[in-house]
Amino acid sequence: MLMLPVRFCSSICPPCVQELGRSTSFVEDMAQPATPLQGDIQEKEDFFYREAKTSLRGLILTISPAEQSFDFAAGTDDERQKRQKVTTETCSPGSAAEQDGGEAEELPFFVESGLVEGYFVGDEGSTKKPPRPLPYLHPTVPSRTAGKQAEETTSRFEQDFRTIHEIGSGQFGRVLRCQSRLDGCEYAVKCMKNRLRGTSERGRVLQEVYALAHLCASAQETPHIVRYHQAWIEDERLYIQMELCEISLEEALHAGLQLPLDGMFTLAREMLLALQVLHGSNMVHLDLKPANIFIKQGHYKLGDFGLVSPAGADDVEEGDSRYMPLELLQGTLGRDLTKCDIFSLGCTLYAICLGEELPLNGEGWVDIRAGKLKPMPDSPSELTTIITRMLDPEPTRRPPALELLLIPRLRSIVEQRLKNCESENSRLREELLHSSRRAKLHRSRTWT
Repeated sequence: MLMLPVRFCSSICPPCVQELGRSTSFVEDMAQPATPLQGDIQEKEDFFYREAKTSLRGLILTISPAEQSFDFAAGTDDERQKRQKVTTETCSPGSAAEQDGGEAEELPFFVESGLVEGYFVGDEGSTKKPPRPLPYLHPTVPSRTAGKQAEETTSRFEQDFRTIHEIGSGQFGRVLRCQSRLDGCEYAVKCMKNRLRGTSERGRVLQEVYALAHLCASAQETPHIVRYHQAWIEDERLYIQMELCEISLEEALHAGLQLPLDGMFTLAREMLLALQVLHGSNMVHLDLKPANIFIKQGHYKLGDFGLVSPAGADDVEEGDSRYMPLELLQGTLGRDLTKCDIFSLGCTLYAICLGEELPLNGEGWVDIRAGKLKPMPDSPSELTTIITRMLDPEPTRRPPALELLLIPRLRSIVEQRLKNCESENSRLREELLHSSRRAKLHRSRTWT
C-alpha cells in the first residue's frame, strides 16, 4: 500500500470528524505523528482502508499533539450554533451531489493552512493524486483589534469637528465653518481639495503653516493677522485650523459696505501693522487683496498665506494680477518683494476709493502701473497722497510699512492723542518759559 503525505487545516469540524472516524475515540487512537501505523497494524489498516474507500476518497487524518485539545464545544451558545451551521453546510458529505439530484459523493476533508498532516492511501504503485480540498468557511470571529482599526480609519477632522457650512471655495481648497467637539467654539478649517504629490509639493503647501506658526509664536504677534491654531495632514490632504472671522472685505463691499473716511485710514493702518510684522519676519504675502482681508469686531485681519514666501526669494508664485506690480510679473532680478505687498495694499485702497473693480488687463491695467491714476472722488488729499506713494512705478520710491505708519493720519487714536498732548505740552512749556523770562526781567528792574 502506497502512502502519500498531504497537509490539512487544523480547524477540524464535527461533521468531518464524525465522517472520518465515526467517533472521537477513533481520532484519538489515530493521533500519532505522521509515520506508518503501529500496534495492531493489520486491524487498523483494514478498517481505515474500508473507510477511506467508501467515504473520504482515501484520506486518512492524523492530528498533531498540539491540536488534540481542540474543543468544539468552546465559546458561547451563539458561537457554537454559528460554527455548527457553517460546518454542516460546508462539509456534509454528499450535500452538493444530492442537490444536483445525482448520487451522493463523499467530500474530502478541507485543506487550508497545513497544520495537520495526513496520508493519501491508494493501491500499490498507484499514481493517483490526492483530491483537491474544498474551501472551508470558518465562522467570523470579531478581531480584538477591530475597534482600534475602526478608530484609526475614522477621519480626524470628523472626530474633532462638526461642519456647519462652507465659507468659500477656490481652485486649491475650501474653507469650512466648523464647531469643535471638544471646546464647542467655532473655527475656520481650510482643507485642500487635491492630495499632496511628492515632497516638493508638500514643502510648498507647508510654507503657509510654517509662516502662520512663526507669526503666532513671535514676540511681535499682531491682532491684525488671522490667528493660527493647528494643522495636520490627513489622507495626503492638508488641514489648517484658524480663527473664524465674520466676513471678508470683498464680500462686505459687494454687500454695499461704504467705508467712511476714518474707516479708510483704519484699514490702511491695520494692514500696514500686519505687513510690518510680516516683513519684520523676513516674509512677504504676495496675495494681498480684499478677498484675503477679513473683518472681525470692527477690525481688519490679513489672512490666506497660501503664497507666502521669503522676502529674498527669486522664484515665487504670483497672486491676483489686478493687485500685482509690474516688476513681480516681469520677474525682475534684485527686486524688493516687500514693496510688492505695499503696491497690493495701494491697489486695494485705490479700488475702494473708486468704488469699482480694477481691470484684469488692457489700458487701464497699464495706466495704474505707470502711475496714471483716476481722480478719487470724496477722498481727502492726505489719502490720495498715501495711495499715490504706494503705487509709485519705481519700487525703491515706495515707502516701507514702518515709514507709512509715521504719517499722522495713520497713527492710532492713542498715538494721535499723545501727539496732541505733546504739542499741547510743548506750547505750555513755551508759555511757561516766556513767563519766567518776563518775571526775571521785571524783578531786575525792581531791584535797580
